[in-house]
Amino acid sequence: MPISIDEAIALIVETLRGAPLLSPSYAPNARPYGSDLRVTEVVTTWWFRENAHKNPMPDPGEADYAPFHDAAWELARRGILRPGPAFPAFSGVHTSTEANGFSLTSTGRDWVTKYDQQGPVPLDPGRFSVLVHSYAGRFGPAFIQRITEAAGCYRSLNYLASCAMAGAACETILLAIGIERTKDEDKAVKMYRGRDGRRTLVNLITTNLKPHMKQAIETATSLLSYWRDVAAHGHATEISEFAAHDALSRLLRLAQFVNENWNDLTS
Repeated sequence: MPISIDEAIALIVETLRGAPLLSPSYAPNARPYGSDLRVTEVVTTWWFRENAHKNPMPDPGEADYAPFHDAAWELARRGILRPGPAFPAFSGVHTSTEANGFSLTSTGRDWVTKYDQQGPVPLDPGRFSVLVHSYAGRFGPAFIQRITEAAGCYRSLNYLASCAMAGAACETILLAIGIERTKDEDKAVKMYRGRDGRRTLVNLITTNLKPHMKQAIETATSLLSYWRDVAAHGHATEISEFAAHDALSRLLRLAQFVNENWNDLTS
């Protein structure tokens, strides 16, 4: 099965950290074909690592190459890489690097050395969709709509909007629990829309819960709600990629926790 874009990015970063440009003994001519990265070489290294034990070893196909090329273009879109040789005018290299050779930008040089992103990263639409849609039946279309938009905002680098949508998706989970717990959708919705509705729902849900479950719900919802409230207010904010990634990761963990403990939370 082909790897995800997230995993391909991690492998590309691993390769870039060994780029001649970042070496203490940097020599411009050490770049392969004048570029800091050759996507096909990353694929070859990964493929051999995964399939060396097979006899005969199969050849990678289009589906195996695709995540790596998509990952390289994603990093280019984010300003980490740029297509082609580092300095085409001075490299003396005439071999085509189109769609295969990439070079680090000034921002990318610093980013690669600091990269520590952990999965799951909501970057790969296919992978994230699989994670999210397993909860569609339990939390409903409002949850899917908001968490999908939260991931879309993250991919487009709109981190403030991503956090706002993550907080909104969190509230759809609370509302789903409230509806199931009261057995009355109108009552739960009215409670949610009332004064301090979110807090009222949390209090309803956590009443008589075991301490560890109560703490898990309160911790997750308070932080996600904080980001939603900060995003909704009319002042400047410093919400970053880290905050948006953390919000989406916490939201997925909350969805998983609620799904696994549904009977205890709704009884």
